[in-house]
Amino acid sequence: MTTLEKQHEIVKNHPYRLNHEEQYKKSFCKEMKKLCELFWDVTTESFFYHEVASNLWHIEEGYYDEREVNIKFSELIKAIELAIGTIHKYIETGKFEEYWTYYTGDNDNKDRNRWSQYVKVKDKWVRKIFQ
Repeated sequence: MTTLEKQHEIVKNHPYRLNHEEQYKKSFCKEMKKLCELFWDVTTESFFYHEVASNLWHIEEGYYDEREVNIKFSELIKAIELAIGTIHKYIETGKFEEYWTYYTGDNDNKDRNRWSQYVKVKDKWVRKIFQ
């Protein structure tokens, strides 16, 4: 089992994923960041890492669901789960051809769709934005 696979198992089975209890949050964010760093080492895809790290920061700092912040906790969790799935697919197939991001900037635009999908087309990442 590779280091990436071992770290994936730690994250996959982490108690924070089951119930989002505050006592496990910091530990989960630390382990998830470590998983993403290992994934970055293998894939060299820095934007994926940046987006997941940004989502984790918002979770760890509790910067969501406030009136002036148009970032939803449930969407952050969904983004993290999609990232875990992306890494799982890579471990299973060796392929890294698509991923989703949940954008956490631009809080002034309340109507902005924060979800994007990135798909690899001929060795270049293409962003699909959904309205």
